Amino acid sequence: MPAPAGGNTRTGPRSSSTTRSTPAGIGPRLRPCRRRGAPASAWTALAFAALSLATPVSAQQGLPYVPTTILLPPDGSGNGNNSVAYIFTPRSDGANANANANANANANAVDFLSLDFSSTLRASSVQPKALASDLPFLSSESGSCIAFAPTILRNGTLLVGAGDCSSSSTPSSSSLWTYAPDSKAWTPFAITPISSWDYAQSGPYHLGGILTFSAQLSPIISEPTVYLYAGMCPSSNSSSSSSPSDSPQLPPATYSNRMLRLSPPTPSQGDADTSSYALAYAPLTGSNPIPHAGFTLTELPASLSTRPGPNNNNGDDGDSTITTQQTSHLLLGGHTPQAFINMSTAAVWSLPEETWTFVGVSPPEAGGGNTDLAVRETAGVDSRSGHTAVLSEDGTAVVVYGGWVGDIDTPAEPQLAVLRMGTGGGFAGWRWEVPDVDGDGPAQGSGVYGHGAVLLPGNVMMVWGGYEIGAGNRRRQVGERMFFNVSSLSWSGEYVNPLREEGTGDGGSGDDGGDGGDESDGGDGAAPPEDQAGDVDDPSRNRQIGLG
Repeated sequence: MPAPAGGNTRTGPRSSSTTRSTPAGIGPRLRPCRRRGAPASAWTALAFAALSLATPVSAQQGLPYVPTTILLPPDGSGNGNNSVAYIFTPRSDGANANANANANANANAVDFLSLDFSSTLRASSVQPKALASDLPFLSSESGSCIAFAPTILRNGTLLVGAGDCSSSSTPSSSSLWTYAPDSKAWTPFAITPISSWDYAQSGPYHLGGILTFSAQLSPIISEPTVYLYAGMCPSSNSSSSSSPSDSPQLPPATYSNRMLRLSPPTPSQGDADTSSYALAYAPLTGSNPIPHAGFTLTELPASLSTRPGPNNNNGDDGDSTITTQQTSHLLLGGHTPQAFINMSTAAVWSLPEETWTFVGVSPPEAGGGNTDLAVRETAGVDSRSGHTAVLSEDGTAVVVYGGWVGDIDTPAEPQLAVLRMGTGGGFAGWRWEVPDVDGDGPAQGSGVYGHGAVLLPGNVMMVWGGYEIGAGNRRRQVGERMFFNVSSLSWSGEYVNPLREEGTGDGGSGDDGGDGGDESDGGDGAAPPEDQAGDVDDPSRNRQIGLG
């Protein structure tokens, strides 16, 4: 079983467990998968994209590519080091920018790194530590549809869902893995479908999402339920109606909007395999997002409640007081085979209810009107794929950075936008803002996709890796626009941890390695339009559609 609970129940801002982009029409190549008879293990990475440390240039990536994921241990996880970030990143294939054969051969090679941010990080000299170069859930076989989706549990244990999306009829093609930072050991767990399973999808899809949920936080954290959401599975002979034959620019792929639920084994299961998770679909009730990939899933502030435990009938704060939570995750952006998702609509996945709510988001106000941000005039916020979305420290805003639209040579504009959600909770009054920022931001007509982003202490977003748009899709160098201060709206090449101890030096390699707000009844939000036309004057902007 994944190391269960334990540890502090305090909740706080979390990194976006997001996913990255995929093709949507013009130009990007879709790397076909070879169907395999034998089961394989691994999934496509969620959240974020390719991190480069030593090699400044890489071959242009086929799609879907493996994005970089950055994970932070929750406060009070008790794993011995809460100032270490864990990074999953595609391995550099060398300096030959045209070595496409090499790139495809190494498409499943991923490095597992850690970065100590306990004191000071300088973009010019930062060096993460390699934890492993060979991950047990990945296959070195070229052409496989292996995907993996990493996340981190509240006790600091890393969890990865992995599998071959082309082998959905073979349950053993998917599995869960946990990594214990203290022992540096990977442990596998099998996935067993329920008896009524239809075998349409048995594991993660590329550029999909992963999240976990523990209903109880104290006195013992309950075993997490794992959710795998949406994404795409490329195939040379897919018959999916999601990739119509009249769209020759996009090779066939299966797109999903399923939410897979992986429930941990419990003692009540009797003779059931105690190392196997039960696979089922979360029910599709009401309105649901359409099949898509390349979106972000960001955990929003949770709602906590307490009640007396069985040995605490006085209602005081004794050890038997039970703390439970309700959580929500924000879905933004992404693409379908025909179009990009309009950013004027967001969706929120609520747990434990397992329901979607659509939320209308107003465009930026022309000329400002906000006292907290310097806002520049803009026509709106482009649809996008390959972006990141990070929750601010106070939980009232989400910073969206990067992404492409139409093709991977066209940056979505603006590259940096802020979704303001307000301080009172609920879904009313959400609005986009485009701030004027200080420091060295992206030049006009340039951008980044496939990068990683996470919020560090001090309300500073760390951006790392990815691919530059407008620069031959070269792999980004580490020092390029690495730290963004969400409070001062400025870029910097240096980060100083405000929680650092006196006398500590620069942050270097590490050995190992959002919550609050009341439940709101502020409205169900606006239902998304069936279809919305994009800017017909700009051929680089593919058709935009609503999320639902």
